[in-house]
Amino acid sequence: MPMHIFKKEMNSLVLALFFVLLAQPAFSQNNQPEGKLMSKITPAQAAEIIERHHDDPRFFILDVRTLAEYEQGHIAGAKLMDSANPALEQELAKLERNAMYIVYCRSGRRSAQVVEKMQNLGFFSVYDLENGLAQWSKEGFALEK
Repeated sequence: MPMHIFKKEMNSLVLALFFVLLAQPAFSQNNQPEGKLMSKITPAQAAEIIERHHDDPRFFILDVRTLAEYEQGHIAGAKLMDSANPALEQELAKLERNAMYIVYCRSGRRSAQVVEKMQNLGFFSVYDLENGLAQWSKEGFALEK
């Protein structure tokens, strides 16, 4: 085999190996991206995350209740995304997959459904507020109107 062909094949092999090694740490044993997080959090944990990330342009709070519920009071900075909207999945699909989200509703039922949809769409870091806004208020955290 001529030397210039051997060098070309060797360069291709080295490049392919580099990309394989580069991609490897990003996946765990079950081929899920590492850091993929879908979990329930308490109101205290949510408040801490909100405090830590409130200035982060890749951090969002999603209120998945109705407009009427949202207008009665919501977590400061929350974006309304009604879970009853027939176009919900299309709206979710427009959101950034690698951003961080806290999702909540009144009691946690609707938010759990939305978090599952987000997981199916490939979102990375989504937190579901355990027992929803009812627990948030019960623990004394403020609402904005």
